[in-house]
Amino acid sequence: RCPPPGGRLDVRKGGRGDGRGGADPLGVFVESPANRVALSACRAAVREPGGPYNPLVIYSGRGLGKTHLLAALHAAFRRRDSGARVLSLTAQQFASRFVDSIRRKWTSEFRERHREVDVLLLDDVQILAKRPKSQQELVCTLDALLDRGHQAVLTASGHPSRLGLDERLAMRLVGGMSVRLDPPDRGSRLAILRSGHEVRGLDPEVAAVLADAFPQDVARMLEARDRLRSTTPGDGGWTPDAVRERLRTSVEAPSLGSIEQAVTRHFRLPAGVLRARGRRRSVTHPRQVAMYLAREILELPLAEIGRYFGSKCHATVAHARDLVIETQERDMAFRSQIDAIRREVEQGIEMG
Repeated sequence: RCPPPGGRLDVRKGGRGDGRGGADPLGVFVESPANRVALSACRAAVREPGGPYNPLVIYSGRGLGKTHLLAALHAAFRRRDSGARVLSLTAQQFASRFVDSIRRKWTSEFRERHREVDVLLLDDVQILAKRPKSQQELVCTLDALLDRGHQAVLTASGHPSRLGLDERLAMRLVGGMSVRLDPPDRGSRLAILRSGHEVRGLDPEVAAVLADAFPQDVARMLEARDRLRSTTPGDGGWTPDAVRERLRTSVEAPSLGSIEQAVTRHFRLPAGVLRARGRRRSVTHPRQVAMYLAREILELPLAEIGRYFGSKCHATVAHARDLVIETQERDMAFRSQIDAIRREVEQGIEMG
């Protein structure tokens, strides 16, 4: 166990909610067999924070609504108790703030801010893999919250036992409740497409095309829908064939090629140089960034990444990944660069 933090958290508290004010934030989700267990666990955590579902871990592949669900949970906890101290942040932000607090000698303030809340909502905990100090700090944070009976909810890309986390952190997470979000079936995807504001005019055949085009990624499906609705083809309306053609010619999902292009643009390098065998620092550093992003975003085998980027061995890719992670821990400017490139790669399809 870690010692409790000293000091106090300066947060002004409001009054206790009655649990009936406004619509249920979790009610906006189209319930289906793919998310029913997760929604049930979330509602139980809101009804009884710090109860048996603590910590609560929600895991799934990308684009299935983990972050959206976390945002709804934030609103639901506040709806239950308007004075609740609810802190939402990404694991990347947690790690960045922790490293910054060490550099600025503000660790006491950091710990007060993160350990003395009523509810902690942490997105993408898998990002902390290979960051042992940040993981250790999160273990201490979870211990402090659980000892006080306060709630923690985290999202991840996979089951906590399979994320490559430190054993102590993995044990803390497995010790609570872990629930999986699965890809929704076709009927549920069609219902999701029809949900939300001002979508009553969505042509059923167009909706079917979108539902079939994105069976594993609800986020990209909805982005495609919204982009279609914000643009109009020259003949006045989208037909199923026109949508299929637009999807066919749109930007593809992240790939080794798109990562290479984004890194090349960012560092202003000639095309193809990252796949050459050059060893100049001006090339090796961007290549390491590209290898790191390929591993983080695509989760490809190290050997496959190495073959693409100049026939490098898997050990070279592993070293590049670890070096980029370590540099992000101590260099905020570099971390911002990585985040910017990653956003460019993951920005989704273009429908306009």
